[in-house]
Amino acid sequence: PVFPRSAVKAIQALPLVESGAADAYGFGNRELALACASHSGEPAHVDLARSMLAKAGLDGSALECGTHWPSNHDAEIALARAGGSPNALHNNCSGKHSGFLCTCVHAGIAHRGYVKPGHGLQDMVRDAMQSVTGAVHGEDQRAIDGCSIPTYAVPLRSFALGFARMATTSGFGPERAKAAK
Repeated sequence: PVFPRSAVKAIQALPLVESGAADAYGFGNRELALACASHSGEPAHVDLARSMLAKAGLDGSALECGTHWPSNHDAEIALARAGGSPNALHNNCSGKHSGFLCTCVHAGIAHRGYVKPGHGLQDMVRDAMQSVTGAVHGEDQRAIDGCSIPTYAVPLRSFALGFARMATTSGFGPERAKAAK
């Protein structure tokens, strides 16, 4: 078994679409791409994550993904030269976390503590992961990822099957197939 880390962000973003949050907030390809990807903390990434949160009535202080400097050298230098400090919006996972928070607000789930195992949002993510990969994501396989969310070690074959399903939507119901596209 392996921990997939950021490789499964597209699967983790399914609840954002399936809950109706992406449509409700008018998210297009840019927002969905940021929710499904790691970024390098460049101003465009930070601004887009901030914009996503604002649509749900939140700001960067709601993010629980941790803080680090931009991984893009030019963005890092520009921030330092301006006397700025990094914040959670610079975290390479802030797009995914912004999507998580938007899902919480739209679904009426308390957003505080959204990174904790057993939180309603994490239950939605785990259910999507299990459904797509066909593998059980049990507590005995759980760890905490670098951006503070639960992650589960499952067979690599299950992730391969999951991505094949995401690409073909084979075995998905109509709602999940639409969300995967």
